Amino acid sequence: LELIEEPGKNLTSTPGFRTQCMVVATPEALVVQGQTRMNVVAVSTKDGHILWTKKKITNNPNAVYIDGNVILGVGEGGSNVVIEPTSGKVIEDLQFHKAACTRLTATPDSLFCRGEGTLRFDRSLKKVLVDGAARPACNDGAIAAGGILYIGPWQCDCNLSLIGCVAKCSAGDFRFKNPARPGRLQLGKESEAKIATLAITAEDWPTYRGNNHRTASSKVPVESDMPRRWKHQPERPYVPTPATAAGELVFLSGNDGKVRAIEAASGNLRWSFLTPAPIKYPPTIWEGRAYVGSSDGYVYALEATTGRLLWRFHAAPEERHIMVYGALSSTWPVASGVLVEDGVAYFAAGIVDYDGTYVYAIDARTGKVRWQNDTSGHLNPELRKGVSVQGNLALHGNRLILAAGNQVSPASFDITTGECLAKPFDQGNPKAPAGRFVGVFSNNTVIAGGRVLYSSPRNVATKGSFIAYSDKANWRLNFGGIPPAWDEQSVFWVNHRYGTLTSYDGARVAERIEKGYIKDDPRPWASTLSGALESDGAVRWESTLGRTNTLEILSLALTPNAVIAVARIQSRVRTQPQWLIMALSVEKGERIFHHELHSDPLPGGLLVDRKGRVVVTMLNGEVACFGPEK
Repeated sequence: LELIEEPGKNLTSTPGFRTQCMVVATPEALVVQGQTRMNVVAVSTKDGHILWTKKKITNNPNAVYIDGNVILGVGEGGSNVVIEPTSGKVIEDLQFHKAACTRLTATPDSLFCRGEGTLRFDRSLKKVLVDGAARPACNDGAIAAGGILYIGPWQCDCNLSLIGCVAKCSAGDFRFKNPARPGRLQLGKESEAKIATLAITAEDWPTYRGNNHRTASSKVPVESDMPRRWKHQPERPYVPTPATAAGELVFLSGNDGKVRAIEAASGNLRWSFLTPAPIKYPPTIWEGRAYVGSSDGYVYALEATTGRLLWRFHAAPEERHIMVYGALSSTWPVASGVLVEDGVAYFAAGIVDYDGTYVYAIDARTGKVRWQNDTSGHLNPELRKGVSVQGNLALHGNRLILAAGNQVSPASFDITTGECLAKPFDQGNPKAPAGRFVGVFSNNTVIAGGRVLYSSPRNVATKGSFIAYSDKANWRLNFGGIPPAWDEQSVFWVNHRYGTLTSYDGARVAERIEKGYIKDDPRPWASTLSGALESDGAVRWESTLGRTNTLEILSLALTPNAVIAVARIQSRVRTQPQWLIMALSVEKGERIFHHELHSDPLPGGLLVDRKGRVVVTMLNGEVACFGPEK
């Protein structure tokens, strides 16, 4: 008992949970491994006498009994070793470590633990294989039953791509290389009819965040008198996408699978079109057409003024469906949105790399395939790891950029050939921020990061950040999940969940990115873009709106004269939060207008249309419009 109860000293890793297994039974030995205790103690099942003891290196190196031996993390540095149960003799060092509090589990062919991600030790090959997309639950570990491997949930927000519970089965003989065949393109009944004109100007917001650089900026200034003009109430609540706007229509989609067009002047529903699965990104409007990717694995081209189906393209390689957060989805949903440039529509189908990733360029008018990439998901063929579809697309010169999970994000593709420009890698542990957002600043710097796509739409976790990738340096911009907004003159971003809204001179930001890090500066924050810009004197102003530690900004949009923010305010004296929309002057941060919102807003659900009207989408599917009298 004294050995069992001896307090641990200098043990690494986290202590885990009191419900963690304390004793593992074998026919001849009980192996005792109490949490945060110093020793592993083996006692005889016959008479209780001590068989052997070993000092622990980690807090919870839980034992697994398999094939007559005990596997236990008491090797050098905490590595897992194979131990004979009665003598304590180490038979073999497997040379892999169990990270943190996740339990070690086993199947006849594998050992599983946290790695970072899901670490699988192949028992026949004696090889470690890591999948960084998800990790086993904090206490339970990976659970195998009936030929299915169950992963999660876990209790912290690690650098992972998928949040929640995951069930995996064998891929069998599935053909991951699956070129698009004739028949993928299906025409609507009246596809040959003339398409009604919907003129798009430079003042419109026809795609996600306004343009293919995803800047969240408009060329139209806002006025100081901006009362609420209308509110659109859906028939039943749903979680919407952000909206887009072109002509006199506002377009949005949502997790109910519907595409909607709302009249910008009145808020009345013009038309709706139903797809059979959730939609992650809003319609893209081009030449009178509305393009949308659905989780059923199809891309739809609709007449923008009426919702008439022109054609749909089957982007998923097969008709295979799974449950994703309670909704039936293709294993390969079109979760990237649709980017249209120079008459070509680009999109990507998939969820996670090991199931395969399918990136397409098709003729935006006819739906015919220009090119397809069906190999980027398996840059490491043995691991089946590579590019995932876990966010939007952006245009970076002659490259297509995809928010692609935590392996190679942002992932780059040659826009002419579809070649994936990412390099192969050796192991599947996280190497990149797993955020859902990519955009391009000043034509040459990719900004990527934020919160993950497959998570709560309320953006409830505080983790997440954004990184600027340039030829000179990779800069960390800020902490928090809300993407910045920028144009040629200004850049705005929010630091941390309850942090400040900061205004920067756009030219100074571009200059600092071009220069790279501040040389010979010992201050640790000098290697962050925020710190370097402060040292350069590039900060115009900062503001918490007088709401320090109570303010959380959920959305940003930029106009020539104002930065528009949607914010959540949680006062200590109120049981419920307040939601506000406000506009501050670009130059000095002075308040132009503000209004209270009466529903919980969707993070990122903000746009400015061609007439300077500000449109906000809410988490229950409501849409509110604020604008001038004229």
